[in-house]
Amino acid sequence: MDYGKLRYEKAKREKGKSRSSHLKEIKLRPLTAEHDVNLLQEIIEKIKDIGVVEVPPKLQEKYMSMLIVPK
Repeated sequence: MDYGKLRYEKAKREKGKSRSSHLKEIKLRPLTAEHDVNLLQEIIEKIKDIGVVEVPPKLQEKYMSMLIVPK
């Protein structure tokens, strides 16, 4: 078997896998208005049928973040 061909096919498969994951990021600062912070709760409610909150909203240095994963 040709080792170069094997490496090429493996790289091609790995490249295809990386495209399948989608990551979206929204950054909010602590001085954001109250209605903007409620935006996080609205997002959780809207996507509860397709995603699960893995890490709830929390303050990290100067940003609030949460992690949502697909069901």
